[in-house]
Amino acid sequence: MKIQKTWVFLSVMLLAAIPRVDNLRAEELSSRETEKQLTRWEYYDQYARWSFGANIGLPFFRGNFQSNAYDKLHWGFMPDIQVGYQFTPLIGTRINVGYAQAKTGAKSYEQDYWLDRYGWADYRVTPLDGSMQYKDLYSKVRVLDFALHADINLNNLFSPEKSSGHRWTVFISPGLYFQKFFSDVYTKSDDKQFSREHYNPLTVGLGGEAMLRWKVAKSIDLQARYGINWIHQNNFDGIECYRPRNNSNFMTHFSVGVVWKIKAKTKKKDHLVYAPRYVAPPKERVIDTVVVKMEPVIVERTVEKEVEKPVWYQMPHVYFLRGSSEIDTEAYAKELKSILNLLKAMKDTKVSIYGYGDHTGSNSVNEKLTQKRAEAMRDYLIKNGIPESRIEEVKGMGKDKILFGEEAYSVKARRVEIVR
Repeated sequence: MKIQKTWVFLSVMLLAAIPRVDNLRAEELSSRETEKQLTRWEYYDQYARWSFGANIGLPFFRGNFQSNAYDKLHWGFMPDIQVGYQFTPLIGTRINVGYAQAKTGAKSYEQDYWLDRYGWADYRVTPLDGSMQYKDLYSKVRVLDFALHADINLNNLFSPEKSSGHRWTVFISPGLYFQKFFSDVYTKSDDKQFSREHYNPLTVGLGGEAMLRWKVAKSIDLQARYGINWIHQNNFDGIECYRPRNNSNFMTHFSVGVVWKIKAKTKKKDHLVYAPRYVAPPKERVIDTVVVKMEPVIVERTVEKEVEKPVWYQMPHVYFLRGSSEIDTEAYAKELKSILNLLKAMKDTKVSIYGYGDHTGSNSVNEKLTQKRAEAMRDYLIKNGIPESRIEEVKGMGKDKILFGEEAYSVKARRVEIVR
C-alpha cells in the first residue's frame, strides 16, 4: 500500500515538473457591416405622387376676331380640373380637362371688313346683300379643352438639395392641346345670331404653361398658371376666310386653383415635388472591425489564466451644431471618455481624424468648417494626453456623401470620425 501511494506521488510530481506553455495565437478577423441603403425607387416611394386640382381662370383668343377688340377688352371664364402624377422630383405629367367661353371683336385695322350671312369674310368691292361690317359684329367662342403636359420642376433642376425646404415651386410645362370649338357670330345692336356655325373639326396644337405653386399645408397647394397654345384653324371664332391657315391664331389664359396632394399627409412624408433629388449611396459601406482571440495559457502546474489585451472598436462620433466647430464637452462627455480610454490603452495605434458637414451652405464654406472640426478634435486629444505623433492625418471632408435625403441636413452629418 505504501509502495502504491509513493508511486502516485512521484507521478504527480513528474507531471508538475514539466512546464506546459502554449504559444499565444492571435487571429485578426475582418467583418463587414453593410448598412441598408434605399434604392432610388424605394426613396421616391416615401413620398406621395398623385395630385388632383381645380382651377378657374380667364381665357383670351386671337383669330380673325380677338378678345382685345378695337372698342373694348372682352372677358370670359374658364373652369378646369387636373390630375397629376410625379415620376421623380424633377419630372411629372398632368392632364387638364376644361371648358372656356369668351367674346371676341374686330381688330382696330379690320373694322371695315365685311362678313356675309354665311360667315365668310367678303373682300369684294361690292359686298353681298345682307353683309355686315366687322365693327358691328362680335363672336361668342366656346371650346372644350383637353391638355397633356410634362411638368418640369425648376426648383429641383437648379437647387435639388434645398427642395425640401421650399414652400413654393416653379414649373415649366410644355403641352399638347386637343380642342373642339363651337362659335357663333352675333350683331352688336340686338344680340341676334348673324351667321350659322361653321363645322369645326377637332384641333390639335402645341403650347405650354408657366406655373407657380405654393405649399399652404402638407396636403394642399395653391397655384397660379399662365399658358398659351396655338390654334391651327382659321374659323375657330366663327369667321371663315379664303386665306391659307393662319399660324398666328392662339389662345392664352391665366388661372388660379387649389391642388390636393393625395396621401401626402396621411401616409407619406410629403409630395414628391418637394423631395430633394436622390443621391445614389455607395455600393457598400465597410466598417473594419479587429477581433483578437486569445487561447488560454497554462502557467506552471495547473494554474490557468487568460491573457487580456485591448480590442479596437469603432469610435463613437462627436456631433456639432450647424455652423460651429466647438466641441460640446458636457454633452459628449461619455463619448470623449471612451475615445481617450481606447487610445491610451492601445498606445501603438495611430489614427486619422476626419470632419464632415451637412448639405447646408456652399462647398467652400463646408470645407473650411469641417477642417476646423477635425482640428478641434485633434487639439482636444493632445490636450488630454494623446501624443501628436500618433495622429497621422487631420482633414475636413466637406459635405457628407454617405447620408442622403433629410438626414443629409441633420446633425448626423455634422460630425467628426476617428479611424485607424
